[in-house]
Amino acid sequence: MHLWILLLFIFIFKIEIFFAVRKKIPKPVKKGREYLSTIKIQISSYPKVERNSQCKSQKLFGELIRDPYCIFENPSSKETTDYIKNINNFSKFVLEKSLHYEDISRMVKKYSNYETFDKFEKHGSYYYFMYKNNSLNYGILKRRLGINGSDENFINPDKAFEIKNWKFSRDGSLMAYDLYNHYKSKTERKFINSKGHKLDDTLKNISTSDMAFIFENTGFIYSNYKETISPKNNPVLYYHKLGTDQSKDVVISDKSFLSISHFIEQVSSDGKYLFVGVYDGKDKSKSIYYCELSKHVITESLKFKLLIKNTNNYVYGVIDSYLNDVYVYTNEGSEHGKVIKVTINKSGSHIKTDIIKSEANRFIDKVVPVGSNYLAFTAFVELQHHVYFCEKTNGKIIKTFTPTIGFVKYLFGNSNSNEAYFTFENPIMPAVIYKVNISFSSNKPNLELEKIIKMKPENYSRKDFVVKIMRLTSKDRIKIPALIIHHKSTRNNGNNPTLLGTFTESRDSSLFSFSPSRYLFIKHFNGIVCYVNTRGSRFNGKEWFNKGIKENHNNRFEDFIHYVKSLINNNYTKPEKLAIYGSGTSGIVIANVTKQHPKLIGTSIIQGTLLDLLSLNTFDDYSNYLEEFGNPEDEEHSYLRYFSPLHNIKALKKYVQWPSTFVTGTIYPQYEITESSLKYLNELYHQLLKVKTNQTNPIIARFINIHDNQKGSKVEMHRNAINELIFISQTLDLKWKNI
Repeated sequence: MHLWILLLFIFIFKIEIFFAVRKKIPKPVKKGREYLSTIKIQISSYPKVERNSQCKSQKLFGELIRDPYCIFENPSSKETTDYIKNINNFSKFVLEKSLHYEDISRMVKKYSNYETFDKFEKHGSYYYFMYKNNSLNYGILKRRLGINGSDENFINPDKAFEIKNWKFSRDGSLMAYDLYNHYKSKTERKFINSKGHKLDDTLKNISTSDMAFIFENTGFIYSNYKETISPKNNPVLYYHKLGTDQSKDVVISDKSFLSISHFIEQVSSDGKYLFVGVYDGKDKSKSIYYCELSKHVITESLKFKLLIKNTNNYVYGVIDSYLNDVYVYTNEGSEHGKVIKVTINKSGSHIKTDIIKSEANRFIDKVVPVGSNYLAFTAFVELQHHVYFCEKTNGKIIKTFTPTIGFVKYLFGNSNSNEAYFTFENPIMPAVIYKVNISFSSNKPNLELEKIIKMKPENYSRKDFVVKIMRLTSKDRIKIPALIIHHKSTRNNGNNPTLLGTFTESRDSSLFSFSPSRYLFIKHFNGIVCYVNTRGSRFNGKEWFNKGIKENHNNRFEDFIHYVKSLINNNYTKPEKLAIYGSGTSGIVIANVTKQHPKLIGTSIIQGTLLDLLSLNTFDDYSNYLEEFGNPEDEEHSYLRYFSPLHNIKALKKYVQWPSTFVTGTIYPQYEITESSLKYLNELYHQLLKVKTNQTNPIIARFINIHDNQKGSKVEMHRNAINELIFISQTLDLKWKNI
């Protein structure tokens, strides 16, 4: 009996010890995803401003939108300037700790150090082009007599001036050009002849770029804004007789056009007709009107007749015209674009004929005449840009040029010459200018492609680079193309540094151009660069664009996320080695993907993006945002509310970190972008402080103060590219490779 009592006592004693010890053993700490950032910053360490509950709230469709950071709405206030200075200094301190700071700065500068040639054109006997080098803030307009002749300066403006636009007369004997004064922020239009003699004529306070010579170079027409004539501040057409003062210029706009926007499309090659584009109706669709220029003098407003009425927001643009035949680019009945011929009939029943027919996978984006019998056009087939030459009478393709995978940045041709020129490049290939000459053999056209100018940075070589187009099928079975670039030695080992961006900007997007920083990323970090053509981009027709904007914007996000997951699942990279990048409207994609999928992203770069989409109507010059995202003051508010980055920041789960993030912007001339970024940063800091998170991934920003009259503007923009690359190298823990 005593033995049983003793055994029971021992048993109870061991149980008590067991539970006592168990209480003392701490539970294992749940860990989040591994991060490789060499920068660790506690969320409480960042410069922040106090939230202000007295800030005015905005009421949209019954919802009160609070803005506790109204302090940033005045760019000149001491609070704003001090905060920008503090956040910039904080970021500078972080970036300068990089082990690769000197290497990256030195090599980006080296790869940026080369002469550039742009807008190569032939007028009369001369070949004209814009020339720039690293010592020039703005370009010089040069020319050469003969394709291989010596270069000479034609217009070399003072340091404060920049050549913005120009227009030659048909015979090349006269040129009008716009000089923008960066000190005064004003533009003057001047005139020069092919002998280099400047005319006395000067047109002041110019704010539009459309212009043309008429009446055998004795007259000149242009548009400009003048509130006293157009009550809604729409542009007005003027006639200027060369040799007279601007004060004597005659308003030639049709009186019915004064309340709506209208611009010069073209003067026919025989000087017979003037064509204008008129933006009318609620959707501002552009219709084409014409007027016969029968007299060699204009003393009053002109009477225009309708050529093409636009009732469905189609695109129309006059390419060329001779006698009564007008060649027009349009997407009417074809979202991928086509060329039609409209024959002017005095009865008004103009005859339309298809010349270049639409093809399902070929998106035409630029068309020019080449001589009197041919047209040249560029077109995207998925993400590959091609240059086509065809007969003007029937659209029959006679030759297609595709130098390599890349993009045509500039295409020039006119009806005076059988020569055409185009500039071709991609993110790791500097621009090459090509000439195409149409000659004849046995009465058949013979087209020859010739390299005219090849631009090459110091220590540059692309022989070991692979450029290809990848195609993935989305969840809803849509093929999404992407451009992918890497070194030929790259293997799918799941450990490659990768930079993923998206094509959602215009054709002039910098993503199409040679990028010294992207070239360095591949060459010295053995990285992969990938750009996705998500729905919502402008390079596959109107339907493709519409399927990724406004209420369909989630398609754009999903297409991008699909590539993120694919690059990871196919062992190109892993989350810890993946950086995503977006500028302008594509930065909205990056901000939303970062918020929705923080576990899949290592680093996010958001450059120059308006992050407050609910205030679009209070800002000027953001029509591209309104077109892509919608109007916050109508029914489109509902989905704008869903993906406006500033208004959708939420604290993450306890063990999930926000990816390393670098936000950049310019204080001038687009302070609204900086304002929204400052609010975004502070709201993000606020939300991350609300939870006891282990957030140490850096979230920094840099805002550059670019004034038009500052000599350092170019240097600042250059520094921005370097800083972004330094941040990526720090947060993805990249290893430098000397080559």
